[in-house]
Amino acid sequence: MPGEVTLPIGAFDMTSSEGGGRACAVGNVLDEDGKFAAIASAGSATHELAGRAVNGCIGVEFGDDILLSSFIMKMRPTHGACGHSCTPGVETGCGTGWKVAIFVGPTLEELEFLQQLSLTTEDVFEYRVAVFKSNRARYAVICREPTPETGDDVEIDALAGFCQVQ
Repeated sequence: MPGEVTLPIGAFDMTSSEGGGRACAVGNVLDEDGKFAAIASAGSATHELAGRAVNGCIGVEFGDDILLSSFIMKMRPTHGACGHSCTPGVETGCGTGWKVAIFVGPTLEELEFLQQLSLTTEDVFEYRVAVFKSNRARYAVICREPTPETGDDVEIDALAGFCQVQ
């Protein structure tokens, strides 16, 4: 329903099988329950999504009759996830790299880069970004930005959206 929070119907790892990041516990993004999924670095390797270099990525689908007007992410930075740990004591190590890239589209093949988002606190926080009607967004993907590879990763408790009025 327009104006109500809509939960995704499915979640999946959008990280390339050729490396360039990690995603783990992906299904934990489907509801807000304090159980976290994560997107992480896997070293200097990256992969591309919609022409943009990224690390670990998680995608969600919102269903056949759903178009998003905003995308909601409840998340926090973490010093280590999916087998990766930040590097303590260096300028670009632990406590840095709190950025994600957000992609939306009507299909996975038609994803477009929506925006980069900087996390603003080390606590779990709910972030919301506007999604344009022209994006026809039924899918949303969130990825860890690849730099710095030695920085923090991102834990995600829940992904959701608000629907457009049809």
